[in-house]
Amino acid sequence: MSFDLKNLELFVRLAALGAIGKAEAEFKLSATNATLRIKALETDFGVKLLNRTTRAVSLTPDGEILLEYAKRILDDVEDARLVLSQTTQSVSGVLRVTASASFGRSHIVPFVQEFLGKFREVTLNLNLSDANVDIVKHGYDLAFRIGEFAPSSLLAQRVDENPQWLVAAPDYLARAGQLDMIP
Repeated sequence: MSFDLKNLELFVRLAALGAIGKAEAEFKLSATNATLRIKALETDFGVKLLNRTTRAVSLTPDGEILLEYAKRILDDVEDARLVLSQTTQSVSGVLRVTASASFGRSHIVPFVQEFLGKFREVTLNLNLSDANVDIVKHGYDLAFRIGEFAPSSLLAQRVDENPQWLVAAPDYLARAGQLDMIP
């Protein structure tokens, strides 16, 4: 059996309000749609949940039983949401990062304090070296590389373009001459 939690929420709210019209308004449903959702629950559980009159609804004995379970189910779902939202928002542990010395000094180091201030439970292990480090062998979580990415099983994401420039002092160009270079 599978059922829609929204139907269960509607049932719990309807039981609290005692009127399908008030519940349908809170859930922004038409009377027909709200009634169909409750009937779907009754079909899912194979029992009649409500006694309906033109003015009010009341729970059947089976509806009373389901109401107690439904409240616990919905509370448990909300607790799970809360716990899961906290686990995705709390970041902790050691983050091992490697990058070339020049890239790291200009593009990573300026942001380290802000990062560590935001993620107080993180310890940053930053290796700034021009050596080509095997990130898997040495246990790095993240590596910034300049140049072409060699095929591997690692995931890579282009961060930025890296334009290259050939520059010379004007007096050198006056002595040696200027080359026409095609980009």
